Amino acid sequence: TGGSITALNNHSGNENSLVTIASTTTQLDAEALLSFDSSNKTLTIEDTQNNASSSALRFLKNRNNNGSAGQDGDDIGAIMFYSYNDAGTPEAIEYARIDAEISDASDGAEGGKLSLQVASHDGEMQSGIVLTDGSAEDEIDITIGSGVGSVTTIAGDLVVNGGTTTISTTQLTVEDDLITVSKGNDTLANADSSGIEIECTGATNPSLTYQDTPAGWESNVNLNLDSGKSYKINDTVVLSSTQVLGQTL
Repeated sequence: TGGSITALNNHSGNENSLVTIASTTTQLDAEALLSFDSSNKTLTIEDTQNNASSSALRFLKNRNNNGSAGQDGDDIGAIMFYSYNDAGTPEAIEYARIDAEISDASDGAEGGKLSLQVASHDGEMQSGIVLTDGSAEDEIDITIGSGVGSVTTIAGDLVVNGGTTTISTTQLTVEDDLITVSKGNDTLANADSSGIEIECTGATNPSLTYQDTPAGWESNVNLNLDSGKSYKINDTVVLSSTQVLGQTL
């Protein structure tokens, strides 16, 4: 609050370093680990210790500056990215943001929420990736995209490990020539009842499934061939709308 600074410690010729108050309040310490390169406009946090730990950038939300209880939905910290648009008089616009907040502040059930956001075609910030504390220990729920018009592109393979995969879409396009179901069965008996089923509320779902005993495909509805089509065994017509075993009806 007053007096003169009598010493600057640890500077070692390092310019653009963060300066803190020393334990002796008339002295300042230069923190060489944090530096700003004014020519390259780069903020560097450098860890020079010979160990496995790392530098860290920490945000602390401290209600009332006295450690008051946090609340669900409290914003903890944000990194915002601004630049100018091409208006007649250019305007500073937020184009992207990383936002962290409290999802659940309950003691013993603390959970966080992290949102990766971008301006969505009208300057409005929308979340494209949201990581949220789940309803059980070690569960993290992820939301990708914003709105049904969003497109998510995955380069490479997609592996889903879980109990349920739900696809809510009006059109499903698959390039694979052969779709495998009941993967991992080591015997045909284990594949019994595998196949496809059509959901039909209020009625028995139509299905086409594999039956192991006797081995073959089983349908719980009639099979109807289109006009001009026939049933064949080993490429030989055995049944059509006009012939049975080669005999004209």
